[in-house]
Amino acid sequence: LAGTVEAFGWRDKAYWLDAKSEKVRGWASQFLHRDFGLRNDPTNYDLTLKVVNDAEATFILLGPSISVRQRFSYRNMDVVASINPVLAAFLVRLLPQEAKGLAIDPTCGSGTLLFERLRYSDEVAGLGIDVNIDAEKAFKCNLNSIDLGRKTVDFWFGSSTNSGAWKPCSSVVCNLPFGIRIKLKSADLDLLYRGILMNAYQYLEKEGRILMISSYKRGLEKVADEMSDRVKVLSKYRCEMGGLFYQIFVLSRV
Repeated sequence: LAGTVEAFGWRDKAYWLDAKSEKVRGWASQFLHRDFGLRNDPTNYDLTLKVVNDAEATFILLGPSISVRQRFSYRNMDVVASINPVLAAFLVRLLPQEAKGLAIDPTCGSGTLLFERLRYSDEVAGLGIDVNIDAEKAFKCNLNSIDLGRKTVDFWFGSSTNSGAWKPCSSVVCNLPFGIRIKLKSADLDLLYRGILMNAYQYLEKEGRILMISSYKRGLEKVADEMSDRVKVLSKYRCEMGGLFYQIFVLSRV
């Protein structure tokens, strides 16, 4: 991507397209991909590209991006199916920043989503839960490399459906496993999602929020519907990264 932009002399420049605003997204995407070979590559963050409108024209804005290696330098170890760190940093901002108390990630993996939540929020502590022994090692390694100030962070090895692992909390953030990543059957995923949401409801403070992410849309919708008398879906989002489409639910207690 960087080489292509340099070849066309696009760096630090803005180009405009004469197109109506309602059509510009698709038109601009075709133009960039077909004529200049640019594509959205979640493994390459050399440049930031935006398509914006004003009353006169539509602009394609290109500029240098942040260094992902620098921004997420604490990620020394990873586990299978870890969340993309850029996606994690975005997702935690869907929950209130001013939340105070404990943040819990019941499927924490190597810790990225929980660490990004603690970086962003006013919460004073975090708890990661995971049944994968490799996750415990990666979590603790990455925790040693990140500066979270005086915030206390713990890891609990075991199933997140075990209510004994949970504590009263102000937010729950979880990148849920789904079949294509861990080869679990739908029925097993349904049980896992239900168990996690049951515990989240039980331990979440009155004004707390729950963030659930998965590519298993039916499972998310099913458990949210089954528990609609106890939890309320505040908003739903859908995003794509690395060829995967993610469903994102933000929930609260009823």
